[in-house]
Amino acid sequence: MDVLTLLRTGLGALVAVAGLVAIFGGTLGILRFPDFYTRLHGASVADAPGAALVLAGLALMAPDFAIAVRLLLLAGFV
Repeated sequence: MDVLTLLRTGLGALVAVAGLVAIFGGTLGILRFPDFYTRLHGASVADAPGAALVLAGLALMAPDFAIAVRLLLLAGFV
C-alpha cells in the first residue's frame, strides 16, 4: 500500500466514526428525552448528518471512483 491510499483510508475511517458518534448521540436523544416531539427532534437532527458522514467516509475509502461518486450522491440525497 502506498502512503496516499493509507492516508485516504485513515481519513475515511475517521469521518465514518464521526458519523457513527453522531448517530449514537441521536439514539441517546431518543432514549433520554421526555416526550415524543423532543425525541423526534433529537433523532432527526443527529441521524441525517450522521448518515451523510458515514457515507462520505465510505466514499473516501472506496476503491473505485464510480463507487465513491455513487456514495457521495447518496449522501447528498440523505
